[in-house]
Amino acid sequence: MLCAAAWLETNANTYFHLAIVRDECILHDMPEKPIICGTKSLALEVEAGTHWWCSCGRSAHQPFCDGAHKGTGLQPVKLEVAEKKTVWWCQCKHTANPPFCDGTHKTLPKQDESV
Repeated sequence: MLCAAAWLETNANTYFHLAIVRDECILHDMPEKPIICGTKSLALEVEAGTHWWCSCGRSAHQPFCDGAHKGTGLQPVKLEVAEKKTVWWCQCKHTANPPFCDGTHKTLPKQDESV
């Protein structure tokens, strides 16, 4: 029986899930927040095959994973493409339909572009 639960943010990118169950406190590490790479979708023509979309925003080869997610608790998303086609990749990393852009970037708080 769950008595209480809360999300705790210890800094800008680290989250923990705190649950109190039957007078026992349980603390779970949560994944870091993804980094927003862009506030527009990215249309790229991709070849048939397997592609790995970066969900963390840390890859130097956006929108594809380069392994920079290690230690974040986030994982790349596998996309199988049957034939060459254009894919509209999410760059804000907050889509509800990864790896595809769903327009969520339009609802995110504005970022300081000078950083």
